[in-house]
Amino acid sequence: MGKRGRKSAAEMAIAPLIEIEPRPVAPTELTDEESAEWEKIVARMPASWFTKETHPLLVQLCRHIIAARRLAQLIEQAAHGDEDFQVEYWMRLFRALTGQTAIITSVSTKLRITPQSSYDAKVAGTAKSHSSDIVPPWEWDGKARPRIDRKG
Repeated sequence: MGKRGRKSAAEMAIAPLIEIEPRPVAPTELTDEESAEWEKIVARMPASWFTKETHPLLVQLCRHIIAARRLAQLIEQAAHGDEDFQVEYWMRLFRALTGQTAIITSVSTKLRITPQSSYDAKVAGTAKSHSSDIVPPWEWDGKARPRIDRKG
């Protein structure tokens, strides 16, 4: 049992020690571009979110993000390049990009870093049903007519 009564001024002046958990550092096996992706992802989540067990998944996620980015650049070059447009080559690149997207989605979900993982389905459904088509005056660009709420 603890001491009875009020705490003395000396007892209250002592701050409890707080352990600050450092964010995980990108492994050296990642390229500079992949490491930058690691840092962005880790910075968005609480420091304790990525435990040692999740690091291999996070490494692969960073690699797939960069691979998808490079595939998107190749698709853009194939579509707007100087040489003759080759549909078959473009389709192969696009299929590869679709595969990367599926992997990114799967790994992100497993790491619980997607919006799907952080929202309760019922709460998200309620928020969606309460959304409105009204454009606030500060968001209206003045060119198009503002949308009007047709619920009422």
